[in-house]
Amino acid sequence: MTTKNLETIEANEKFETYYRKVLGANHRFDPTDHSAIWIWNRFTNYLQQQQGSAMLRIAIWVIGIFTLLSGIVGVSNIMLITVKERTREFGIRKALGAKPLSILWLIIVESVTITTIFGYIGMVAGIGSNRMDEQRFRQSDHGHRNVDGNRFPESDSRYKNRHTGYTHINNSWNISRIVPCPESSQYPADRST
Repeated sequence: MTTKNLETIEANEKFETYYRKVLGANHRFDPTDHSAIWIWNRFTNYLQQQQGSAMLRIAIWVIGIFTLLSGIVGVSNIMLITVKERTREFGIRKALGAKPLSILWLIIVESVTITTIFGYIGMVAGIGSNRMDEQRFRQSDHGHRNVDGNRFPESDSRYKNRHTGYTHINNSWNISRIVPCPESSQYPADRST
């Protein structure tokens, strides 16, 4: 059954209540008895999943912002130590006629260059290790590994084509209907187990 113009969880719950009332009147059960009929509203589940995804998205943004802030603090601490160590160099530059803006520009360009280079190295290393894990995953079990790690026979690659298994079951059932087992008629019902 499909409906239109039910775009909020409240509207869907109101419709479910009305629908229970109509079904209860037609099939003679109490509409407040939720065990009388089970209604699964996939759109309500979809809306709840969207709300959960929005919360996860916000959480990822917050974590990302705090990660960037901690990176900024780390880089600024490193640059502070660098400036303290290079005070003599900057003094010599000033004595030779360098302006304070050129010294500041030198520090900023150096920090951005170092951060960019090592940031890209870290990103490439992360992507590379991810690809290696993916290749290792594909090589083991020929890519047929399920979430359960092939601990159960359903996840075995022999059972990937489930129609084949059902065909074997149906064929053996059809054969057992045609060819009766002669020993089954020799035992009484209570001793056949």
